Amino acid sequence: MKEKLGLDNGILGPSLLDLAGQVNTTLSQINRIFPAQGFGFLMSIILSSIITKTSCLHLYITLILSIGAIINILIPFSTSLGWMTGLFLLQGCTKGLLDTFVYTLCLRLFPGEHNWQMLCIPIAEAFSAFLIPFVVKPFQSQMFIKSGANITSLSNCTTDTCYVTASRIAYPYMFTAIILFPAICAFAYYSFHEKCSNKLEEEYDRMSDSQTCITEVILFSAISFIHWLHKKQNIIAEDESS
Repeated sequence: MKEKLGLDNGILGPSLLDLAGQVNTTLSQINRIFPAQGFGFLMSIILSSIITKTSCLHLYITLILSIGAIINILIPFSTSLGWMTGLFLLQGCTKGLLDTFVYTLCLRLFPGEHNWQMLCIPIAEAFSAFLIPFVVKPFQSQMFIKSGANITSLSNCTTDTCYVTASRIAYPYMFTAIILFPAICAFAYYSFHEKCSNKLEEEYDRMSDSQTCITEVILFSAISFIHWLHKKQNIIAEDESS
């Protein structure tokens, strides 16, 4: 489950140019997905401080993994920069929530002082982030010099002398979603046997009004941010068409 964070972190760099081509934008414009993802991660930290007080971590991890898998499938099929930015914002939120939930669950399962199991969490994340670029590379679009072209460097390419292969960047993103399926099934099984519906009601009753207010503010901020990105994308599209 923690491998998801490493996969999400490691896949973005090698696939950035292909994602920019998918939405017909430049590299400088698509860079906005990074602050959007960071903003989503920041929101998740505030949300997790409220949600982790409940007892149904297995259920929450199941939901977060499922949402994260769906987001990874949708990202390479985005039709505009605004929608792609919104998906990365949600991805950042799922990453932050999963990060907190996994460490909280590990502390509950292994409360001892020498919790070596927790050390496996960042190791798994780093290892998956190291491997995923090798998975992405065969699916990247590549530029080649046409036979008979009188150039020796790709930096001198034009449409007459070079050609670019079609991008298949959707496949590694789908791979990062499929690989989560066993973990989703496992946590769904445990959450089903956890029988925590009554616990959820008790925990929600103990939530203060201030915590509920914070949640509403966060959700409103997220919706406003996505709306602003979509509106700005429309303005950019109108300027380019004119």
